[in-house]
Amino acid sequence: MCQPTMGMLSCAISSGIVCFLAYTAILRHSTFASGYDLATHSQFCWLISHYGFLEPSTILSSAAPNFYVSPLADHFSVVLMPLAIIYGLIPSPLTLVIAQAICAWLFIIGIAHIIHKRLSNQLARTVALAALSLYPPLHFQVRNDFHTDAFIILAIPWLWVGITEQRHWLFFLSLLLALSAKETCALVMLVFGMALLAKRQYRKFGVWMCSASIAWLFASQILLHMLRNGKPQPATVWYYGYLGNNLMEITLNAICHPSKPLRLLFSEDALLSAAQMLLPLLLLPIIRPLLFVPSLVPFVQAFISRWQPTRNIIYQGMMQCSGLLILGCVEAIGFIADTVKKGCKDNEAKAHNFCEFAVACWLLFSALLSWQLCFPHQLYLRREVKLANITRVQAIREALNLIPEDAPVIASWHLLPHLANRRFAWLFEWHNPLRNERLELTPKWRGKMPHDEAYIAIELVPLDAWKPITPQQLDEMKRWREIETLVENEYIALFRYRCTTGHSGKEHNG
Repeated sequence: MCQPTMGMLSCAISSGIVCFLAYTAILRHSTFASGYDLATHSQFCWLISHYGFLEPSTILSSAAPNFYVSPLADHFSVVLMPLAIIYGLIPSPLTLVIAQAICAWLFIIGIAHIIHKRLSNQLARTVALAALSLYPPLHFQVRNDFHTDAFIILAIPWLWVGITEQRHWLFFLSLLLALSAKETCALVMLVFGMALLAKRQYRKFGVWMCSASIAWLFASQILLHMLRNGKPQPATVWYYGYLGNNLMEITLNAICHPSKPLRLLFSEDALLSAAQMLLPLLLLPIIRPLLFVPSLVPFVQAFISRWQPTRNIIYQGMMQCSGLLILGCVEAIGFIADTVKKGCKDNEAKAHNFCEFAVACWLLFSALLSWQLCFPHQLYLRREVKLANITRVQAIREALNLIPEDAPVIASWHLLPHLANRRFAWLFEWHNPLRNERLELTPKWRGKMPHDEAYIAIELVPLDAWKPITPQQLDEMKRWREIETLVENEYIALFRYRCTTGHSGKEHNG
């Protein structure tokens, strides 16, 4: 088969896989299966496009009581500002879902470019690209909610292309994109830059990367301190509160008492997730420490958390890790093939081509096998198709259509993304105006109501272990004088809340 045909086949295979990924992500959202992070970023973009980046996010305040801060105060994701322009034109969470899938596609295109430069056997290129396009953690990240880490993973291969091909404009553009996606990315880029310093041919890029990362890290922390009004990011307290109450205290305690984070880092669920991350790659990235070592930064960040869900393969911090590991895989295949070629004095080209193809096939077999470990079939596509049950989806959609566009809402995990395009929205399960400091449901609205009425949407058939409400709590809410039941069926309960104590107002008490 001629090279142009094989090249087209490679692009067709990788693009087809990403299209399938985008389809499952869209299907997941349309069947009311997406979650809190998609809702958060949808409100972020909606607020920025309508009120500017200083307008406080009420969904973000669900993370902690009275945490009414700007969308940029979450992770200083500057990339949200241009993204909000697009969202203003197409104001739907699907805009973010599709944008994330496009980031994954552009990431794969970048990997395809590196594969083309690094491998000489066209068949091996096709097999390797198919294998890496099927890397399960990549799919797990993109189809679950939305995270600005998608722009970091997009930047990673093009950052490497800029370094290896001495394209300075591409290097700086990719580095800027990565840093502007999330302030914690500066830590990954700092370690990446330090690894580059060890290579003479990449040393100047390492100096630039370290300098930019340090400058961005300090600048973002100063700005975040002002944007958060001196409050710590709630996730920091949740994840690392056992080490301290602020970033400085957490860092010092982690250094002085390493046994505390190490106990979590080597926990059973962390080791299982490590196996899930590395088995599909057959530990190939370890051969290229330049790319493997930086990938450990988001890995460690996730697994020294005391909150168990983060020590799991679905945690969004693994997106950066996946990008570096995939890149390390390509470089490892090229390194192995070059080493074999040097060892075979007779028929070097044949040995080189055979080695590339053999390792690529090994990688593809491992990726396919690992789908049963990371993605049991019923949890990937069959579940989404099953969730597309017309009765359930139609019942939820009809109920949500009863909520006015500008009305404040309190909605459960999987319903909130569909109600996020508004100024006042909270997550039902966590901190919201109808919960006290102990997170107990209470009929008294905390603070001033922004409008005379609010709507409460609760899914009654949980899609996961996290149940939004118990039957006892539901019966209790229906007995409140402030509650009017609008819809209650097998799938959803929709209430209208009207304050009866004269404590309502027109302004938000943030």
